[in-house]
Amino acid sequence: MKFKLKIIVLTVTILLTGTFLYGQHLDSLKTDNKKAFRLSLTHYNHAEQIYDGTWTYFIKENVLEIRRRSFFAKKDSLIFKSKLDSAALTNIKKFNIDSLSDFYFNKCVMITSGTEYYISYTNGAKKKQIHLHHYYHPLVAQIANELNLLIPEEFKISYLSKDTEQDCE
Repeated sequence: MKFKLKIIVLTVTILLTGTFLYGQHLDSLKTDNKKAFRLSLTHYNHAEQIYDGTWTYFIKENVLEIRRRSFFAKKDSLIFKSKLDSAALTNIKKFNIDSLSDFYFNKCVMITSGTEYYISYTNGAKKKQIHLHHYYHPLVAQIANELNLLIPEEFKISYLSKDTEQDCE
């Protein structure tokens, strides 16, 4: 019973930490434009966060920004910024992000290990927030691949592979 309580406490702690980090980026999603398109993919690895920080790939209308927040920093730093052509934006808007669940958890990886991914999406009145705890999802892999086509090699998203074990009980 004590083990289950520890798991619950750890889960809540991780989710609150993720929500805090993720919430930092939600302010930038607010807009008066009802037809605005926004997409952000934020990720960090538990073991590497102190020296690698938290990375956010943010699309706002036709601009792609990459931001990094160091572990102890109060603000994130702009690492890369680029205008997107209409074809790239159209490809990204085609993803059926609405079909994703709100939360995915890999039971094969401890709650305090692995990589956390947060996706925030706004398209007109549609809004969606997704959290994946070291979980591979083919649609998220497609989103990461599409973003990787638009950014320099040193900033590419290293998403999990389809061979990632995640069906432990």
